[in-house]
Amino acid sequence: MGREPRSMLLRLFSPTHMVRPDQIKGPLPSDREIYKTAIFLSLPAVAEMLLTSLIQMADTIMVGFLGHEAIAAVGITTQPRMIALCIFFALNVGVTAICARSKGEGSRENANSCLRQGMMIALGLSLVVAALMFQFAQPLLRLAGANDEMMP
Repeated sequence: MGREPRSMLLRLFSPTHMVRPDQIKGPLPSDREIYKTAIFLSLPAVAEMLLTSLIQMADTIMVGFLGHEAIAAVGITTQPRMIALCIFFALNVGVTAICARSKGEGSRENANSCLRQGMMIALGLSLVVAALMFQFAQPLLRLAGANDEMMP
């Protein structure tokens, strides 16, 4: 029984245990190399989320001297803003995957085309989302928990 938990952990965290034997087409990289690659590939997404959080922190710091009402106003707008941004996070993941696949296939032209299209879609979506957020600002703030005192 002493080795059973270790065996379960190996199966849970070892990439070589995550692939069925009939799907293996050649030698697999080491677990260390797989994790190193995964961490390296995830760094842009982690940086994006970190910078998004830093923007929220900077907003709070900038209004901090105005009092607790101003801090509450910044805090209550965080949820609707993150809801709006999730559309762009999803678009970012899709465009990144398609561009990476094109680049991996050696088609730099297709990757650049995908990136241009993604940027145009993001521009169009940002106009639509901004208009919707402006139109539905009060219902979104109420959904986030704002009361009558917080409404403009």
